[in-house]
Amino acid sequence: MASRIEFTKIIQLDVISEQESWSLLKRNAGDVIESPLMNSMAKEIRKECGGLPLAIVTVGRALRGKDLEEWKEAALELKKAEPVNIEGVNDDVYKCLKLSYDYLRNKEDKFMFQFCCLFPEDYDIPMEDLVRYGIGLGTFEDVRIQEARNRARSIVNNLKESCLLLMIVMTFLLSHYAEIVSF
Repeated sequence: MASRIEFTKIIQLDVISEQESWSLLKRNAGDVIESPLMNSMAKEIRKECGGLPLAIVTVGRALRGKDLEEWKEAALELKKAEPVNIEGVNDDVYKCLKLSYDYLRNKEDKFMFQFCCLFPEDYDIPMEDLVRYGIGLGTFEDVRIQEARNRARSIVNNLKESCLLLMIVMTFLLSHYAEIVSF
């Protein structure tokens, strides 16, 4: 009988250079950051992300397709964000996670993100649970069950594309780094 050995391997994600940060932001926000109009705002955003790859990806995806005024507002929000002393969580990660959360489209998206945060790391959350809780808690209003399923799938896909679900896992790992055994 074969036994299954489980282990966690920690991969250190170091701060990346300005040039790598720019390339990563461009890949996630789009070529628009090269335009003379957006360039200085994009540089401010890059700076506020502190060279952290996951922060750059989540913020870049949140700002993709947004206009200059929204980029200015995002830069201002990142600058004024006040971390809430979560042990082991980098201030830049917190700022970027908050900004990405604030840029979620509507209350359904925010509910689904918050609900997913309640589950343990790496827990495979059944879609049907998300649907039932969403209906039961009044998040999906005036819809049939199939419509709620479709909406839940769409929201989860949006959260995955924005890397917010990955940020939950990474924030957990950062805050519990000392407790994880690496092989």
